[in-house]
Amino acid sequence: MLEILAKEVTEMEERGFIRDMLDVKVLILFVAATAKYPLTLQKIYELCYQDDRLSYFDVSIAVPQMVLQCRRWLRADILSSWRTRRM
Repeated sequence: MLEILAKEVTEMEERGFIRDMLDVKVLILFVAATAKYPLTLQKIYELCYQDDRLSYFDVSIAVPQMVLQCRRWLRADILSSWRTRRM
């Protein structure tokens, strides 16, 4: 039993946590949720850095994508509430 668990842990360590952009975004959201002060892009990278799979460029791509997506959701929410009030 211990051999199986040791093998699973070794396989996870080889793969690393960060596998795609979604993992990067989830990690950034976790760091941002626990932060007690505004963060710069450099500080987000420093707090998120775990292994060699995450680069500064991954963070610099993920953060603007998340901001843009948030703006789209807010705009859609505002428009839907505006349409609801007009009816």
